[in-house]
Amino acid sequence: MAYRQPVTRGEIEHIRGVSVATSILKTLEERGWIHIVGHREVPGRPALYATTRQFLDYFGLKSLEDLPPLEQVGDLIPTELRLDFCEPAPVGLIGMTEADELEAHETTPEETPEES
Repeated sequence: MAYRQPVTRGEIEHIRGVSVATSILKTLEERGWIHIVGHREVPGRPALYATTRQFLDYFGLKSLEDLPPLEQVGDLIPTELRLDFCEPAPVGLIGMTEADELEAHETTPEETPEES
């Protein structure tokens, strides 16, 4: 979100390739890290989210220009948790809920149903 703001929830979901739970956005708002800065002028007028000064302060940044390059952020994530920030999500994960995604990652090949 910080790299592409202002963004709608739908844009966040498109970038991540998974649904964004309302509770996640509420938690970020409650922490003061994001806020609604307007609405996109399209049908449904979705809210536009952006980071706040409190977000910058928490992470020790003076401005958004101080954010590390996205490639460096990927290097900070443990390999087993890393997603390719530049590649789209696998088609099978797009549109899945967080619970579906967790279940998909916990399924071992032996548990995967055979195709008929």
